[in-house]
Amino acid sequence: MKKMITAKAFCDAWRKVWNRKSEKMSSAFAVSSWGEWTKLMLTTESGFLHEVKCEIENVVSRELIYWCEEIFRTDVAFVSKGGPYFMNSYGENTMPLSVDVLIEHESQFQTTHDEMWKLIFYRSPLKVIVTYAHPNDWKSKLEQLMGFLDLANKAFPENPDTRYLFIVGHHAGKEMRWRWASDEQHKLQDLC
Repeated sequence: MKKMITAKAFCDAWRKVWNRKSEKMSSAFAVSSWGEWTKLMLTTESGFLHEVKCEIENVVSRELIYWCEEIFRTDVAFVSKGGPYFMNSYGENTMPLSVDVLIEHESQFQTTHDEMWKLIFYRSPLKVIVTYAHPNDWKSKLEQLMGFLDLANKAFPENPDTRYLFIVGHHAGKEMRWRWASDEQHKLQDLC
């Protein structure tokens, strides 16, 4: 049985990458448009989340594929290399049959709820939303997002082992600060 990627492992990998790249990323955030920032976060091979994936591979002792083709219209998925995959009879339209981590990156805090609904509808043991807001604005948003999850689970329960991780960035002077919360830990905690 493959080792599950936990919210803690994801946060540890995030922190490790951020600590390596914080100066460069904070500077870029200060001058970038949201589109440019999104590219820095999502770009294959050199993007921030790709580096997080590489750190997670070391923890779970298996190779992951960075699937950044908005799988099912989500931003990024981490899937185990080697499958299993679905492939049609022409050898096209390959899709993973299981996803280790689904990630939504939303630069507009006000529309984070749209990203939450996307994650609610898909199967993955870990679902991550990365967004940006001042910590004082986060508590009511988290309550709203968890309320959506409760409503969805009343209609059709999700696997009880599924976890939701929320990573919230905000600019503090010349630095970018990150905090995290989860479906189990509702209070924002410092990440890096």
